Amino acid sequence: YPNSHIDNKVVYVLNGLPQTSDTLDSLLVKYQQTDLTTIIYLDKNEIQNLNFCGPATGLILLCTKGNQSKKSIAKEFIKIKKLYTKSDLKTLRANEIEKNEPVLIIDGKKILVKDNFKRMNKLKTKEILGINYIQKPVSVELYGTNAKNGLIIITTKKPNP
Repeated sequence: YPNSHIDNKVVYVLNGLPQTSDTLDSLLVKYQQTDLTTIIYLDKNEIQNLNFCGPATGLILLCTKGNQSKKSIAKEFIKIKKLYTKSDLKTLRANEIEKNEPVLIIDGKKILVKDNFKRMNKLKTKEILGINYIQKPVSVELYGTNAKNGLIIITTKKPNP
């Protein structure tokens, strides 16, 4: 999140349990980067109506493989599947911005814009371990031009080659 302000007053929640930054560090050592299926940052404006023990400048929600409910996966999958539409391959180049589609990453691999629709329609809800849909702009330097439309990261039970 390029415009985020993370300091010592940010609240961390890992798999539904609040953590201090020190505790979080020791817990995250047990995981590999690919074990994180969801990372959501909510800034001060988005959490202004939430009650914490003290003033918070943000909230970071983290979820690891196997800890996202099947119901939330199904609900999120239905919502994001609608974001990807069939492309006219005659006019679309692989690196061109396609409508307002977010960047799609499945099992750590960025999917080409021209393949988004096909990959999303091939994927079944029961194959998904976790979905992370970041609706805010993310780093264009890391993810390309479509990063301004957000980012969807999907982790499956059996990664595709």
